[in-house]
Amino acid sequence: MTRKTLGDLFSLYYGIHDEILLLFKLKFFTSKSFQQYAARHESRAWYYETLLALYNTYERLQQLSQQEMDMRIQIQVKQRAKSLSKQLLGGSQSLNSSHYEDPTDLNQLKDIQFKKYNAYIDIYKWLADFAFNTYTVFNLKLPFDTFQIWMGITASLLSSIKLYRETNKKLVEKQLAH
Repeated sequence: MTRKTLGDLFSLYYGIHDEILLLFKLKFFTSKSFQQYAARHESRAWYYETLLALYNTYERLQQLSQQEMDMRIQIQVKQRAKSLSKQLLGGSQSLNSSHYEDPTDLNQLKDIQFKKYNAYIDIYKWLADFAFNTYTVFNLKLPFDTFQIWMGITASLLSSIKLYRETNKKLVEKQLAH
């Protein structure tokens, strides 16, 4: 079973129990024990989805870090190659004084860094969701009464920041294209 399939199963599991809870609100079901069962399993499904998303985001962050390092190495190699070719062709620059700046490479590096920063935002968001839901899933006593509220606000704020960053980037790219 792939992680995507597992994620789809968690989403289905969550969706079923979420819809059952909606049916309780619409008075189609009235059994309190069934409502508690559905609420508990909805929380568990969200918890499982959060854990999987946290794992996937961490893995994505590792891939982006590797891509960033590879791109930095590629830029340095090109800088040194350009400097060395100038020296061999009679230029007077030292090996370290050349500044190679290929806009394509620099744009790729900026894009990787943007995605990496967003992955960090996602990790913190998923951690806030994880903390929020841990107390519900395991029926734990909260360290203070507003803990879950603050974790929910934190997750929402981080999601909003990421959305703002992505939307702003698209708008800037659209303006530059015109």
